[in-house]
Amino acid sequence: MEIPTPIVALEDNRVIGGAAFSNYTQPGGTNTVTWLNAVLVLPEFRGRGIASRLIRAAEEISPLLYALTDIPDLYTKLGWQIHHTAEDGHVVYTDKKATPPDRGVEPTT
Repeated sequence: MEIPTPIVALEDNRVIGGAAFSNYTQPGGTNTVTWLNAVLVLPEFRGRGIASRLIRAAEEISPLLYALTDIPDLYTKLGWQIHHTAEDGHVVYTDKKATPPDRGVEPTT
């Protein structure tokens, strides 16, 4: 599985933000999936929707994405779901073309 090329946000030919990817194991599974592992916007450019646009651009590149974040609201406002809370943050995901992954919860009958 090829790792997607990083995304760069520019203003007046200056890099003001970006997003990078990695491939890693799907939570609770054995498949390798793409993770959005870095979304960064320079402090003086925050609050302008740049991080949201970077995440949306990432979704266009890879419809199934996971991320580990300490800002889950940024992702859930964009329609991502919280997969689980880990010791070091929240694992969130989006899957624009399939059903949500199994979270280890048994269906009730």
